[in-house]
Amino acid sequence: MNTCLICQNIVNARISLNMTQVQMADLIGVSRQAYIKLENGKTAIINKQIVRMAQKCGLAEERILFGFLDFSDTLEALNEENEKIISEMKNKLDSLLRLVYSERRQIMAQNQLIDKQRYRIDQLINERNSLMNKLGERD
Repeated sequence: MNTCLICQNIVNARISLNMTQVQMADLIGVSRQAYIKLENGKTAIINKQIVRMAQKCGLAEERILFGFLDFSDTLEALNEENEKIISEMKNKLDSLLRLVYSERRQIMAQNQLIDKQRYRIDQLINERNSLMNKLGERD
């Protein structure tokens, strides 16, 4: 783990809580000088300091280590985004289905019209053949 990154995350966490270095040092139970060395990376950070800082500040350990909110907040944000995308996709799918059904009805109406026209053509062919037969019989 990059200690410089952790140090920057500690600074960012303190700033986001609107705390001074003195206030943060008091909160986690170290001297001001020890806390400043912690932020500057001059003192090795040990796990219990991260745990204590997270507990006292009401932060997730992940925020101090990785610079983001805890995994449950991240997961919740991702779930909300996924729900939004799914909702948008459902709306688009509904629109497409309405369009498909509308087009299908139009095609069915056109097919019925074509069937009527074929029937009428068959009738005309039969009439023509009948007339041709009658003309042929006269000769």
